[in-house]
Amino acid sequence: MRFWIAACILTWALGLAGAARAADVPMSTDLQAESARAAALNVPLIVVFTSPTCHYCEIVKRDYLLPMMKNPDTAGAVVIRQIVTDSSARLKDFHGRITTQAAFAGAQGVTLTPTVAFFDDRGREVAKPIVGLLNPDYYYGYLEDAVAQAKKQIAARPSSVGPVAGRHVAAIPAP
Repeated sequence: MRFWIAACILTWALGLAGAARAADVPMSTDLQAESARAAALNVPLIVVFTSPTCHYCEIVKRDYLLPMMKNPDTAGAVVIRQIVTDSSARLKDFHGRITTQAAFAGAQGVTLTPTVAFFDDRGREVAKPIVGLLNPDYYYGYLEDAVAQAKKQIAARPSSVGPVAGRHVAAIPAP
């Protein structure tokens, strides 16, 4: 009898752990398409740069970005993706070039995680990135302010895909 109770508890606990892992900010695979989706909504593409060993990254995603994605008031007002700074996963950049998540993060000058960046459809930053967790009591306010600033910048700029001055992303050949 104890065996069955222990087995049930273990199964339940493993199910909860799997559910927790399943709820995550989607990985970016195609910044060009993702930013076009954001542009169609007149919102910024929000990219959170993370590291697998970054505890604060998990907090930012779990406590701030995921609720923002799920909140009916903000869900249609944000497009959020994740890039892992040391990942060799393929990534299409804002101009359709194939690179890796790590190379893109390096080209963006990301050295600390979490870094939350705000881009328009041309890959231009439209608000100051939020680096680190800062003050947890005010973090959601920092996000809201940055999204508002990004929307204001997007509304003031014409949008069309083209070269971005000052940003060079290392391309890798397709396999």
